[in-house]
Amino acid sequence: MMVDLPSGVSLDEGRGGLPRLTVSTDLCGAELYLHGAHLCRWQPRTEPHPVLWMSQASRFEPGAPIR
Repeated sequence: MMVDLPSGVSLDEGRGGLPRLTVSTDLCGAELYLHGAHLCRWQPRTEPHPVLWMSQASRFEPGAPIR
């Protein structure tokens, strides 16, 4: 099923080949993995670094939870 995504949102392949939504707007940037609906990164444009992120030890593998 194809869905039209809003401006600033794209669907691509993320780490481990998992499907990922990438958000890029004037207000923020974010990464959301469809596998478990994990918000893995969120960064307001006013901040120099993400304010929400996943550990480097997180597993991005099909069939395994991202933690």
